[in-house]
Amino acid sequence: MRSACQPILRPKQLSAAALKNTYCHYEIIDWDLEDIMIDRLPPDLLRSFVGVAQTGSFTRAAERVHLSQSTVSQHIHRLEDLVGKLLFERDTRTVRLTRDGESLQNYAVRILDLMTEAMEHLRAPALSGHVRLVARFNQLERI
Repeated sequence: MRSACQPILRPKQLSAAALKNTYCHYEIIDWDLEDIMIDRLPPDLLRSFVGVAQTGSFTRAAERVHLSQSTVSQHIHRLEDLVGKLLFERDTRTVRLTRDGESLQNYAVRILDLMTEAMEHLRAPALSGHVRLVARFNQLERI
């Protein structure tokens, strides 16, 4: 059974003949993704970035985040494309953060820590039960 289409995109104007065999048809609206995506920093990219920043190595970062070295490298390239800045200075032996990379590292660590904290909070068991407080009358006078 088909569910109703969610009108996320603008419906395309179709003739009655075209609509006969069409359940839902939408045209793709051209978005300028460069303006939209800058405010979204995917956690996977941030994890790879922090791993490289902290270890100084794509290989060690890949081991830390349990990905291949090529995937970590792709994540860094995607993140650099996303923010429009070079985040690392690379040569054949070393990887060092640029000033922009140092700035992003501070934010990335905080973002990832907040995400972890939020998930721990939401997954924590709810407190339940009763609390019983017993005190003698003369002890209450002192309070």
